[in-house]
Amino acid sequence: MNPLKHYTVKQLFSNLIIFLFLISVSVIILMKSPLNLWSSGISSNDSNIFKYVALLMSKGGMPYKDTFDHKGPLLYIINYLGNLLSYYRGIWIIELISLSVFTFALYKIARLSVNKLLSCFLVLFILTQIGDYFEGGNLSEEYALPFIAVSLFIFLDYFINNRISTCRLIICGFSFSAVLMLRANMVSIWIVFCLAVLFKSLKENKVFPVRFLLFFLIGCAIMLLPLFIWLIHGNAFADFINTYFVFNREYIANQRDENAFGIFPVLKLWFDSPMCLLSLIATFFLLYTKKNVRINVIYLIYEICTLILISMSGKTFMHYGLILLPMYIYPVSALIQYINSHERSRSVTLLFLLYLTINTVYPVWADNIGNAVATWSSPAESLAVDDDTRNLLNQIESSTSESDPIQVIGNYDFIYVASHRLSASKYSYQIPVCSIDPKMYTEFQNDLKTKRPLLVVLQNYRDPAYIEYFSTINNYELIYATKDGLGLYRLKR
Repeated sequence: MNPLKHYTVKQLFSNLIIFLFLISVSVIILMKSPLNLWSSGISSNDSNIFKYVALLMSKGGMPYKDTFDHKGPLLYIINYLGNLLSYYRGIWIIELISLSVFTFALYKIARLSVNKLLSCFLVLFILTQIGDYFEGGNLSEEYALPFIAVSLFIFLDYFINNRISTCRLIICGFSFSAVLMLRANMVSIWIVFCLAVLFKSLKENKVFPVRFLLFFLIGCAIMLLPLFIWLIHGNAFADFINTYFVFNREYIANQRDENAFGIFPVLKLWFDSPMCLLSLIATFFLLYTKKNVRINVIYLIYEICTLILISMSGKTFMHYGLILLPMYIYPVSALIQYINSHERSRSVTLLFLLYLTINTVYPVWADNIGNAVATWSSPAESLAVDDDTRNLLNQIESSTSESDPIQVIGNYDFIYVASHRLSASKYSYQIPVCSIDPKMYTEFQNDLKTKRPLLVVLQNYRDPAYIEYFSTINNYELIYATKDGLGLYRLKR
């Protein structure tokens, strides 16, 4: 038998096993999503806002112009595509593709330092942290993960092995623009590493890296031009600029004003994670060894910038930490490579891996697999809402047609999504955004006065803070109330 042919078949089989392993890891993680194909749960408030925008798009509306939300346009397109696959739960398929690409990129980053088996183990180890950050999924950080991890692999492979190609440059530019169009404060990797590439080229070649910049910009254009053309054609580009950049700047400033300590409580949240501390300690140790000093200095700057950027809002939302996951794997894998390269200290590597297995990997993944098996074995047949909420939805559906707008006062866009109804106001939710800009509050109140929706849902109908939004409308009567505080009001004839 030809040894080369035997080796090729062996490699193909090995790669197939790894591919199936990474897909399985992604599926098991995503069984924690309420949107998985077996549990039929209700996704988070933020997720339902994105789903509402997708619903509006399917009925001919445009984000920013016809409804208010301040995330990037790519997030709404992803949810729209999910609806095309299957209404409400189709987005789970896109989540699975996204997470699978991410896990593969994590594996490739680890392979820059260690063998296949250790790389698979480190993927499991890093992903033990995802449960703390996931918060139901279908969030901008989740969809940013594959773009960040793929670009991180490209940058590391360039600095460590001097490997680069036109295709990789285009992918890097495309990924940067994709993340920029999800949420702008997640682009630290490109800020740090692109500057590092520039300095490297100027120092070593004494020339500006024109080729790198050209193909990077081509990648950016492939992502941005279709998005901008779509927004311009829908007369929503000016609203996009005003919402995504101007409002978000005011939103961040408002959060800082509310939090006297600024980013420090958020930084503490990340530093409370042993994984984050391990990543930083490993980077400092690699610097101490004085091997690959340049890449380790760059990497430390990248870690610091990422932590600062995701903390700048002052909000302690755990899902912000999702984009830290790609950051963790290189320092840990490089540390293991360094320890393992010294014959006398290989036993240290074994003990370290054994410790991680017993204390982290095994208990977390045993729980993940148990949860997945339980979900598979007892699939839900319909959307998991309580009887009260189902009765409220039934009343909405029986009292209105899908073309009739309704209004939810509060922050509960699930009602629109579940009933297939659109909001009478541009502001499908009002809390907390309308409290930031008085103009938005006035616009919302004017919408209610002029459009007079047949049905209004008051999220907390006994809470004065919610009633205030409802107080300028007269001639409505309460016709149904749930135990959870949803009040359904009908316009009197």
